[in-house]
Amino acid sequence: MNSHLRRIAGIWLLIVVICTVTWQAAWAEEEEKADSTVAIEKWLKLGPIAAPLPAFDGEGGSKTGAKDVLAAEHLAIATLKPVAGNTIKIVGSENNTWTEIVRGEKGVSLAPDQKLPSVVYLGAYIEVPRWTKVEFKGSSTHAFELFVDASSVIKQTKNGKMDDPDDEKKGTAKLEKGKHLIVVKAVYVPGDTLTDWGVDIRVAPCKGFDAVPALSVISQRAMNIGDVLDTPAVRGIQVSPDGMYVSLAMSKRIAPEGESDSWREIRLIKDGSLVRTLTDMSSASDWQWAPTGHRLSFVSTKDDVATVRVLDLDTGATENIVEGVKDFSGYDWGPDGSFVAYSVTVEPEKDKTDVKRLVGIYDRRSGALNKTSLYIASVPRGFVRKM
Repeated sequence: MNSHLRRIAGIWLLIVVICTVTWQAAWAEEEEKADSTVAIEKWLKLGPIAAPLPAFDGEGGSKTGAKDVLAAEHLAIATLKPVAGNTIKIVGSENNTWTEIVRGEKGVSLAPDQKLPSVVYLGAYIEVPRWTKVEFKGSSTHAFELFVDASSVIKQTKNGKMDDPDDEKKGTAKLEKGKHLIVVKAVYVPGDTLTDWGVDIRVAPCKGFDAVPALSVISQRAMNIGDVLDTPAVRGIQVSPDGMYVSLAMSKRIAPEGESDSWREIRLIKDGSLVRTLTDMSSASDWQWAPTGHRLSFVSTKDDVATVRVLDLDTGATENIVEGVKDFSGYDWGPDGSFVAYSVTVEPEKDKTDVKRLVGIYDRRSGALNKTSLYIASVPRGFVRKM
C-alpha cells in the first residue's frame, strides 16, 4: 500500500515539475517577445518644409486638411537617400539638410512652422540578417505615413495620441537580407490640435521570425541582388561615323513592380560627358547615325503608323523626314546623307476559303505573296518618290 502511494506521489511530483518547467519556458518566451520590440532611437530629419494651402481654400465648403497635405507628393519617396549633412534643393525652403535627431522619452519631437502647414521627413535604416517579416508600430499627434523601401506600411490621416496603445497604428513589411530604408512623412496643420508635434516608431520581428533587426542612420550597406537588377544597363551602343559621339540605349528595372524604364543617352566619346538625354522613347526604334554630320535618326510608331525623325545634335532641332506611313517595314540612309530609302510592305488579303495557291516553289516561303515598294525621301524633308 505504501509503495502504491509513493508511486502516485512520484507521478504527481513529476507532473508538477513538468508544468513548472513548461510555464517558465513559456514565460521566458513571452518575455523575450516583449523585449524584441525596440524603438527607433535615432533619425535623420529633413524639414520642416512649408506646405501652404490653396489660395481659395475653404470656399464652396471644401477645406484642405491634414489628409490632403499627407496625400500630396511634396518629395518623391522613392528618390530620398537620407545621409547626414546632405542637402536637397527645395524651392522656398531653407531646412533642406538631413540632420540627426534623437528620440526623447515619448518619441521624436518635431518643431513645426506655426504659421503654415508643414511637412517633415524622417529617415532611418533597418538591417536584417536573413529574409524576415517585421512589424512596425507607430503613433503621432498628427497625420503621418511610414514607408519601407518606398512602399507604404502605416498611415494615419488625422490627429492621434502618443500615449494611447489603442491609438497605435500597425503594419508589416517583408524584408530581404540586407539594409532597407524607413521613411516617415509627418504632417502638421496649425489649429488641428494644441498638442506638441511628435512621432514614435517601434519595430519587432513578427511571430515565427527570430531575426532581430538592427537600426541605424548609416546608409552604407553591402551589395544585394537589387543593386544588380536595378542598376541602369546599356542595351545598345552606336558610334557616330566620325567617332565623336556615342548613342547608348539605356534601361532600368523599376522596383518593386519590376517594370522597365528605357531612355537614350548621347555622350561624347573623348570624356564620356552627357550631351543629351532622350526620354519617353518607348515607341522609338531603328536608331541610325547619318553618314555625314551629327544626325541621329529613329522611327516613331503610333497606331501602326510610322514617322522617321532626325535629331541634329549640332542645332538641337528634330525634323520629320518621313511622316504618317502605314505598313512601314524599314529604312536606310543614302551614302552621302542627302536622302533615306524606306520600304512599305503590304500583305495580301486573306483568302476567305483559307486555301493558298502555290504557283512556284518560292510561294512556299513565309511572306512570298507580300508586295513591297521602295521610296526615296530627300533630307532635309522634301521630295518623296517611289522607285
